[in-house]
Amino acid sequence: MKISLVIPAFNSQFFISQNFSSIFLNNTHRSWDLLSVLVMDCCSTDTTLTILKNKSPSLSRIKFFSNRDSGPAQALNSGFKIAVSDPDLDIVGWLNSDDMYAPGAIDRAVAAFMKDPKLKISYGLGRHIDSTGKDLGAYPTLPPSTSIKSFSSGSFICQPTVFFRKEVFAEVGLLDESLKTAFDLDLWLRIFKRYRKSQIGFINKVQAYSRLHDQCITKRMRQMVALESMQVIARHLGSAPGHWILTYFDEMCERYPFIDEKESLVEMMKGVLEKARPFMKAAEFKTLVQTLQADHRLRLSSPSAFVDVQSDGWVSKRLIVKLRYQKGGKRTLRLICKGGWPKAANLNLKIRSMAGEVEQVKLGSQDEFVLTLEAPETPTEAFAAWVIETRQSFIPSGFNKRSKDRRSLSFVVQGLELV
Repeated sequence: MKISLVIPAFNSQFFISQNFSSIFLNNTHRSWDLLSVLVMDCCSTDTTLTILKNKSPSLSRIKFFSNRDSGPAQALNSGFKIAVSDPDLDIVGWLNSDDMYAPGAIDRAVAAFMKDPKLKISYGLGRHIDSTGKDLGAYPTLPPSTSIKSFSSGSFICQPTVFFRKEVFAEVGLLDESLKTAFDLDLWLRIFKRYRKSQIGFINKVQAYSRLHDQCITKRMRQMVALESMQVIARHLGSAPGHWILTYFDEMCERYPFIDEKESLVEMMKGVLEKARPFMKAAEFKTLVQTLQADHRLRLSSPSAFVDVQSDGWVSKRLIVKLRYQKGGKRTLRLICKGGWPKAANLNLKIRSMAGEVEQVKLGSQDEFVLTLEAPETPTEAFAAWVIETRQSFIPSGFNKRSKDRRSLSFVVQGLELV
């Protein structure tokens, strides 16, 4: 079988060599003359092109093109068109420049297609890795027998594990170039609509490593990922669930207010909700809005401060408070809190600042109290954070047999003031 691998690339100097190694060193390929690699570069400004130009003679099967494109989907489509124009081509693979194949992945894919001529695509298990190659855990993969409706919860196909027969692009179409992030999800949905489950193969082994790092689309364009995914799901399945927005909100809570945007978290979420509304059923959208309105993380946030409580305001032994402030601006936070335990006990808090200063606070577990946190003066914009910890907690279900709440809770934050 003749195979062509298409690799979109942009400023990939740190990963492209590992990418090539995973192709050429970790697969046996009985007939190396049947494998070619097309690198579609978007005018990289780092040393990616130098690496490609100076590739060793053993990598002579790599061809690269460097042209300005509108995004990864256009680059990939250009590569797919070049690949399928070869009348002798059988199989197309798609490997992003920062991802890697697992040992034997190409061999296993070729064997699957040779064994079953009916197969149109195959995919397998994947693992997430970070920029250094550290394993971050399994990609949430599901077999082809899974209902197409399950795509509403997220893609269960790890993109670099996928191989196609060349006719798939004629029968299903190329990537949607109007999409900047969810073009793979759109393609999987079209494939699941077009083909029978028996025509979609599954290799129950790790086939690829999908890299998560600060510059990858998955992490760099989180709002667009959520909204485009909802758009694609609504296009194919009728409507999208609100969990995409809730997941995006959770991710924003981890970063806020240490972000480039200057608007408040409330205003940011209002904007996202308006963009998501067309993709949701009215009743589900209403429930989503109510869920966010009731979330204490949103209610306690300000344009420059954030208190990382749980959604109902409770703290479970550890709390992070963050502040972004300007020279001469307000830099003192007051947290209005309550122990709220069902019985009296001691509550000892340790407050640690970024500078390493530690303050011990002794309270009663049913007390109402105020925690005052003051950031140092600064000549420019600055960031401050505090960690509040305690060893004391209670479990609601241990005091109320009707409760199913098994969290370890310490105190609840009822309000935030910036003075």
